[in-house]
Amino acid sequence: MSMALLAVSVPGQEQVPVSFRSGMPDLPGDTNAILEYISAAKRLPPSRKETASDLLGNALEGSRRILYNKGVQESAYLLAKMLTDKEQYVQAVAFYEKNLRDCLRYPGLHEAASGILNNIGNIYVQQGNFDSAIVYYKRALQLSERLGLHSPWIYNNLGGIFIQTGQAGQALYYLDKGEQIALAANDHFNLINIYGNKISYYFEAGDWDQSILYAGKALTTARQYGTAGTELQVLANLGELYRRKGQPDKALPYLLEAKALKEKASPYYYNHLLTVLGNTYLDMKQYRIAERYLLEALSKSREAGLKQQMIITYGRLSDIYLATGDYKKSLEYYKISRQVKDSIEQQEMKNKLAEWDIKYQNNEKDKALALKQLHIKNKNAWLMGISAASLLLVALVIILFNINRINKHKNNLQAREIDLLRREQEIVQLKATIRGEEKERARIARELHDGVGGMLAAINMNLSDMWKKQQDPSGRILLEKILRMVKDTGNEVRKTSHNLLPDVLTRHNLEEALLVYCEQVNIENTLKIAFQYHVDIEGLDKSTELVLYRISQELLQNILKHSKASAAWIMIKQLNQKLSIIVEDNGVGFDPGKYNNGYGLLNLEHRVKALEGTLDIVSTPDHGTTIHIEFDIDNLKKKSLPV
Repeated sequence: MSMALLAVSVPGQEQVPVSFRSGMPDLPGDTNAILEYISAAKRLPPSRKETASDLLGNALEGSRRILYNKGVQESAYLLAKMLTDKEQYVQAVAFYEKNLRDCLRYPGLHEAASGILNNIGNIYVQQGNFDSAIVYYKRALQLSERLGLHSPWIYNNLGGIFIQTGQAGQALYYLDKGEQIALAANDHFNLINIYGNKISYYFEAGDWDQSILYAGKALTTARQYGTAGTELQVLANLGELYRRKGQPDKALPYLLEAKALKEKASPYYYNHLLTVLGNTYLDMKQYRIAERYLLEALSKSREAGLKQQMIITYGRLSDIYLATGDYKKSLEYYKISRQVKDSIEQQEMKNKLAEWDIKYQNNEKDKALALKQLHIKNKNAWLMGISAASLLLVALVIILFNINRINKHKNNLQAREIDLLRREQEIVQLKATIRGEEKERARIARELHDGVGGMLAAINMNLSDMWKKQQDPSGRILLEKILRMVKDTGNEVRKTSHNLLPDVLTRHNLEEALLVYCEQVNIENTLKIAFQYHVDIEGLDKSTELVLYRISQELLQNILKHSKASAAWIMIKQLNQKLSIIVEDNGVGFDPGKYNNGYGLLNLEHRVKALEGTLDIVSTPDHGTTIHIEFDIDNLKKKSLPV
């Protein structure tokens, strides 16, 4: 699990509140002047990036001259960040590598070199290149330990990346080591980050108690020693922890508390908080609120150029629109997420090629120098040709691999599009089937009412006339018995006709129609039905009400036919934008995994699916049955079934 992000640590990021003095020399000669250059560069607006770059360049050069480790780390980090903000990752790594070579020349700057190695690892983490990140983190750790520094942030970064790559054993070793060092040094900033990664480690290991324990430690430490930004980060991670546990109701208070700190948080962490809030409301099926938070997160991701975050957010929005029945929009957002992912992969391919190009150029320079020194032109030319061919071959393999991967993504996109179209076609067919059923019901109802009912009425009139004329007492008794049978048959025909075409729905609403039906069942059967209706919806047309009536009718008929129940309960309720039909009985029950999907349940599933609802059946032999059906109210309003 990655709660928010890999909790990477960056040395030398502390803000030093030193006032800027005008008229400073071009190249700072002491630590205070260097820190003022750096502080001034930080305060400059984005429109003055060139001035900031000049200030940081001078601070970097001045720090190297006086062997000031902190100045080298801070200024180099900020200069590289200008490149990574523009997604120029290859250039940022090349810049760091150049400064790394400069620092390694002087033992007095080896501490800065360790920080630079760590920061190169951070760049590879941003790109998702975990193997390269591990290499640089381990180089940073080796150099740091050789200097006797034992920097907790490097242990934390290694622990976090091993969690990401599923190497749990190594992850815990580095996190435990980092925690010991941070506790001994009272390094609360890195301690909070280490606790954050331990939350992830124990959650993935299935140890919920330890995960909660470290979440509590992280929150206590953040509130006591951290900034509002770190407190927001911990609260967001704690909320994500409960959400991933399947307890979104417990996650929400932490997330809303974090939201109150938004003014003091970095854009990255606030953006992450918005995403977690959106996912939490999505888990709670409060789709409109989830949509609002995720759209805001998407907007901020675009502003900050956080493409990986954009992919995740587009995907979650696609899930929302799929759940709410807006298939067109769901597919549109899914396509965009794939396009962004493809563009990132293409950029990665370009970066890889640029990296190979830089290595090739360096290789060329080295070979030219060797040529001049050793005077072996022919041999060197041969080696250059082999190197160039090898690099071109590697580049070609990378290009073919990425083209193949992009084609796979396109195939997946097409498969999802086909699946969505198939689902829409299924729903169209279901609606057509239901319309056909209702038309057939209407036809049979008219034939029963007008045809069979009319004939029974005529028979009744003739028998009544014969009864009046009959003088024989035994004959009159026989005719009375036949008259009662004809009358009962007529009542049954009329009742069946009304059930097939409930004219009560044309005169009354759904609640009144179902109340009449339940009262009718209560009068005529030993089964007693309790009916509750808690809905306040405007905008449902009669065709949709008819389908809901049919679903309720089908559920009650199944209880009458199969359950052997003495009591049943039907409740129709509205909660936010959801409409639920819940039916329960105290009958014999059945095994839902073994039922033969008789016509009643199959017909019920078709009707629910046509309105894009969900159907859940909970039943145990001898312990009754509960059926829960849920619909999105917006879908009910816009996806009517004309009959």
